[in-house]
Amino acid sequence: MLEESELDWSWAAVLTDPIRLSVLRALCELRPATIDELRRRCHNSDTTIRRHLKALEAVGLVHEQPGEQDGATLGRPARRYTVDTDAAGRMDSLFELLSVPLVSTPAPERTPPPDR
Repeated sequence: MLEESELDWSWAAVLTDPIRLSVLRALCELRPATIDELRRRCHNSDTTIRRHLKALEAVGLVHEQPGEQDGATLGRPARRYTVDTDAAGRMDSLFELLSVPLVSTPAPERTPPPDR
C-alpha cells in the first residue's frame, strides 16, 4: 500500500479529468498559449478552458502571463498561459508514459451491421 506521502494530490487533479489533461498536454506542446489556441487544440469552449486553467493555476501547474501589445492588433492583447517550469519536465514524462499502452490490447473486431 502506498503511503500518503508517496502520491502527491496534485496528480489527482490532473489525471482524473480528461479535459484538464488535454489542456496541460496542449500547453506542453504550444508553450505558451492563449485561451483561443487552447480552445482550438482541445475542442472545448472558452468557458470550459478558462475553468480548467483556473483549477490548474490553483494547484500551481499553470501560470498566467499578461498579454503583450504587438502594435498592429487593436484591443486588449490575449493573456498567455504556460506550464510551471518545474512541472514541465514531469508533464513531458507523463505524456510519454501515457502514450504507451499498459497492456497490449488487440483492436476490436469490426462486425458488419445486422441485415434488416
